[in-house]
Amino acid sequence: MHRANRSSASSKDHRATYRSKACGKRPDGRVLSEKFEQAFLETTSSKHADSASATVYDLYKLGQFCQGAINYKAKQHVKNSPCYAFHFLRETIEVYQMELEYDGIYTMVNIASCRIPRRLDNLWLLPPLLAAMLHIKTSILATLKVGKG
Repeated sequence: MHRANRSSASSKDHRATYRSKACGKRPDGRVLSEKFEQAFLETTSSKHADSASATVYDLYKLGQFCQGAINYKAKQHVKNSPCYAFHFLRETIEVYQMELEYDGIYTMVNIASCRIPRRLDNLWLLPPLLAAMLHIKTSILATLKVGKG
């Protein structure tokens, strides 16, 4: 995982193709494979967590970055390769998978939602969190195998 300290390749490609509100913005983090961006991370700060518009805007940005990554992979002749988005909101992690269904039509589906235990009395949240992360890891590894084939 890399902390995004510069614009990603897919967001540069997206800016060249589309003019959107996410132009020039960077994700809070990104997960890279050998050549491609596989996932993006956005955190909604605790002071903006109650603002629906800030939460929706972060989700919109994640969608834009994932769309750009999928388009970039398609230009490199990598087919059927989804992109993942992690949205951190207070103690909740929402994980989305975006795929290109048809030409120009993308689907973004919530594949996991879990809470992070922050106190010892919330330790019961750990098994569902680990199960969700194992499911996400399996999905991403399957994506990497498809992308190489």
